[in-house]
Amino acid sequence: MTSQLELQKVRANPNLYNEMAVDYAAYQGLLVASNEHAVAFAGFGHRYPTLEVYSTSAVAEPWLMSREEVDAVADLVHALHAATGADVPSNEEWHHKPLDVDQPMPWHITLKWRVSTLAGFEGGTKIYLNTIDPWTLRDRVVARLEDLRADRLIAPMAVGEECPDDAQPAPVQPGPHRPAVGSTTRAREAGARGLPTIMKPS
Repeated sequence: MTSQLELQKVRANPNLYNEMAVDYAAYQGLLVASNEHAVAFAGFGHRYPTLEVYSTSAVAEPWLMSREEVDAVADLVHALHAATGADVPSNEEWHHKPLDVDQPMPWHITLKWRVSTLAGFEGGTKIYLNTIDPWTLRDRVVARLEDLRADRLIAPMAVGEECPDDAQPAPVQPGPHRPAVGSTTRAREAGARGLPTIMKPS
């Protein structure tokens, strides 16, 4: 999806990143890990097996977040790299709200496993074959995270089934400076249910 198309979609639905990212991942049993300010899940719709980490801060720009919020994201990214291992070639991509955009676009990081080589079929048809489905990826990473946590090689965090799984779509507050009408109460209710809500009210 291009950045312009993504911006159009989030303007049409300010709750897009909850509904089409964390909520959907929770519905599908793809949550991998979470802590107080971030959540990680096995991604879907990518050309390569992908792990995603989303900040749940109400602040969209990482350079404006508190030290604790930044560290929470860093802890999950570190854990996912450790679970991936040094033998898996991967790309880490950072995404945050552009400075001139006034829509809620949470900071998130994707870790893409480059475990397949695109060939003529993909190039000719634009159909990309992902060799590891999200559920297999989730199971593989969760098992490794549990071992790493037991050995105290990663920061404390909820792993796998310990992550909230009672997902219900929860409208997001578009940021600390532009609250959406009616969204704050529903987002807090979602937090009370335990669902990690992206860009939750502070």
